[in-house]
Amino acid sequence: MSRLRAFGRALRFPFTATARRIRRATHAHGAGESGLGKLIELHAVNSAGDMLITIALASTVFFSVPTDEARGRVALYLAITMAPFTLLAPVIGPVLDRLPHGRRAAMAAAMLIRALLALALSGAVATGGLELYPAALGVLVSSKAYGVVRSAVVPRLLPPRHSLVKANSRVTLAGLLATGAAAPVGAGLQAIGPGWPLYGAFTVFVVGTFLSFLLPPKVDSAKGEARAQFLEVRSPVTDGPER
Repeated sequence: MSRLRAFGRALRFPFTATARRIRRATHAHGAGESGLGKLIELHAVNSAGDMLITIALASTVFFSVPTDEARGRVALYLAITMAPFTLLAPVIGPVLDRLPHGRRAAMAAAMLIRALLALALSGAVATGGLELYPAALGVLVSSKAYGVVRSAVVPRLLPPRHSLVKANSRVTLAGLLATGAAAPVGAGLQAIGPGWPLYGAFTVFVVGTFLSFLLPPKVDSAKGEARAQFLEVRSPVTDGPER
């Protein structure tokens, strides 16, 4: 029994050691105490999930059909997803600004929606059905919504003596590293089957849903915020003609 326990610890060690190093890096320089470390980890999960979906969609739209057919599918993909997204993107920010007390819930919803859409896409990539395109649009809109809320959350989690630029840089760097790590994983899952990267994305986004609620409660606080107001500037009125 003791040998089995030692063998199990030996198997777990590479993963636990890596997790400890990641946790030390994300929580360094006061980020753990302020809560920024949790946001860094959440953004890494978000970026990894987006990469897995990107790999699945790219393989389906670009590489799974002959060149002549792929041109038409790419054009259809752009028309159904990107065109509506350009109209919806400017609306997302003002809508989310009306929910200052529900930022954690909004981020969790953006994760959960993409998890469910990943499952829907897993069936669409296998059949090549048209439901792939509105589901892809939903992924884009949810990803944009997450990005808007994240930008509003970062200033509330600044560690002492940290500038907003430095905090945003740490969050962005974590996302880039997670994207790079998820790319070979997604390629390996794609080799198993077209739906496997999407199953992986579903798992990643479910984890992100729970991580969203682990952010500090001050994320949902509206303390110190004020709505911008535009003042009307009138030109001075003179009593009479100038002399």
